[in-house]
Amino acid sequence: MNAWLLLPPVLGAAFLCQAILNRQISESLGLATAVLINASVFVVVAAMVWLGTRWFPEYFPAFLKPGPSSLNVNAMLLIPGLCGFLFVFGGPWAVLKIGPSKTFVLLVGSQILLSVLVDMWLFDLQVDWTKWLGAGLAVAGAVLFTL
Repeated sequence: MNAWLLLPPVLGAAFLCQAILNRQISESLGLATAVLINASVFVVVAAMVWLGTRWFPEYFPAFLKPGPSSLNVNAMLLIPGLCGFLFVFGGPWAVLKIGPSKTFVLLVGSQILLSVLVDMWLFDLQVDWTKWLGAGLAVAGAVLFTL
C-alpha cells in the first residue's frame, strides 16, 4: 500500500479538528480572533520550516528545498493565502451554521467534483466515465446527506 494515501484522511481529520476548535474558541473570543490566533501559529510554524529548509536543506525533501533566488512577484502569490483564509474562516462558520457532518460532506463532495474538472482542464488528464460516475455519486450522496 502507498503510505501517501494516508495523508488525505489525516488532512481531513486535521481540518475537522481545526474547524470545530476554532468554532469553540470563537464562542468566547469571536471568530476573527480565533482566525488571527490560527494564522499566528501558522506563520510561526511556517517560518520554522522555511528556516529549516534554508539552514539544513539536507534534512528536507526536494520539493521543500529552497528554489531559485529570483521571484516573479504578482497577484497569483496571494491566491493560496486567500484560499487558506477562506478555509480557516469559513470552516468554523459553516460548522456553526449547518453542523460538522453537513459541512464536511458538502466540502468533500464539491472537492471531488471540482478535482475531476481540474484534472480535465488544467492537467489535461483523461477523465473517463468511472471518474464522472464516482464524482456524481459523491455529489448525490452529499445532497442526500443534507436533506
